[in-house]
Formats: sequence, C-alpha cells, structure tokens
Amino acid sequence: MAYAEAGACSGSAAQESSSRRGDAVVSRQRLLTMGRLGAPYGVKGWMRVHSYASPPDGILRYRPWWIRRGGEWQPLQLCEGRPHGKSLVARLEGYEDREAVREL
Repeated sequence: MAYAEAGACSGSAAQESSSRRGDAVVSRQRLLTMGRLGAPYGVKGWMRVHSYASPPDGILRYRPWWIRRGGEWQPLQLCEGRPHGKSLVARLEGYEDREAVREL
C-alpha cells in the first residue's frame, strides 16, 4: 500500500502521473510505500496491516490508502483501524467479509 499525502514527496521526487478510471482522470504524485496488507483477521472484513511508519499506528492517519491490484493503483477508504498486540488491524470500505479481504 502506498500514500500520496502533502509532504510525502519532496523536491523533484514529486512527479505527476495520471491514470484513466471511467470518465475521470486521476492525477497523483509519485507514491511512497508505507506498509503492506496481511492476512484476513476475523470474519467481518478486517485484515492485518504491516506498517513501515514510525510510530506504526501513524499509518492509520493517512487517507486514502492506495492499493496496487493487478498492476494498477486504486484508492481505498479506511473505515476503521487500531493497534492489535504488536501489529495493526484495519477494515477498508467495500471489503465486508473474510473472502473479499483474501482477494486483496
């Protein structure tokens, strides 16, 4: 997962790119990898999140999360997220059960 937020890229590293999604053209900066999605957690669409942020739960403040699927980046909204033991768990909009999360 990656994020394009104010301050995530600086100087000449910030490059504009576009991708077509239906009739809308999405323009974004170069993305910075902030973590990766892990295994499903429970049966209600939660998943484990491996954060590269410091502190690890800082990743929960970024919105949207840009997820790469099938070679394309897509923005997903974080519904909920929280620390769980030594890691994090999160639930993304549109992923309501364990099987849907496995497809990510």
